[in-house]
Amino acid sequence: MTAEVKHAAGLDSRQPPMKELQFAVNMTCQSCADSVSRVLSSHQPASDFADIRIQLTEQRVILRTSLHVDSVLELLETTGCRAVLQGVGTASQGMRGQDFASGVVQLESVYTTNTSSVQGVVRILQPDDQQCLFDGTVDGLERDSWYSLEVRQGGDLSGGSDTCGPVYNDGSDDAQSDDPSGLVGRVHTGPSGRLRFSLISNRLRLWNLVGRCLTVSKSAGCSENVCAAGIVARSAGLFANDKRICSCDGVEIWSERDVPSVGAGRAAAAAALKK
Repeated sequence: MTAEVKHAAGLDSRQPPMKELQFAVNMTCQSCADSVSRVLSSHQPASDFADIRIQLTEQRVILRTSLHVDSVLELLETTGCRAVLQGVGTASQGMRGQDFASGVVQLESVYTTNTSSVQGVVRILQPDDQQCLFDGTVDGLERDSWYSLEVRQGGDLSGGSDTCGPVYNDGSDDAQSDDPSGLVGRVHTGPSGRLRFSLISNRLRLWNLVGRCLTVSKSAGCSENVCAAGIVARSAGLFANDKRICSCDGVEIWSERDVPSVGAGRAAAAAALKK
């Protein structure tokens, strides 16, 4: 379910632009590929998808869609095949900052004293020079509550939200509001405590955001109420990440979500998978 959204300064309420996604899908036979094809081709409205390419030998599905990334993942996995997002791209050519067309933020609880663990992923896409898409899911928040999604001036999380600086402002003007450009939007969790959103900013550009913090907070611009934060990083574009096994510990991509990201817990889980 998509979260209710309050559009901040420079936020565009239009339908999210089409983005090109590359998935690794654990298709082992033609029957698997046929199942994926049926699920995607029968989806309504049909306009949500375009240019669907299913490559059984490479275990790859490439498509263009306006849907939330997690919605596409869930749809693919109704076939019984595990799916992993491997690349996000744009059809725009010759765009300034083309090397910064896609980014990602892994959000985690800022303080270990939090009673609940907040985790999430926000994917950022710059489909053209005029709009920046924020496509995210965050879990572990309070139910029926409003939260602010903000880009911060700095990228230092060594002291939690206290060291990531004020809300970013690139100095651009917006006739409708005095909000800084870094205020991406206000989103509501609803009864589930989950945020799932697609927001378009006309004021932000991805190449100006890499290395800065992205925060989720209960009060706009207030570091004391930040629930989760992460650093904006560049992410793999289309065909830029075809790995199937992590070279560090041998964990296959199909098992990646079942083990911790780092630390002793990951090492133990990786060892168990090899047995």
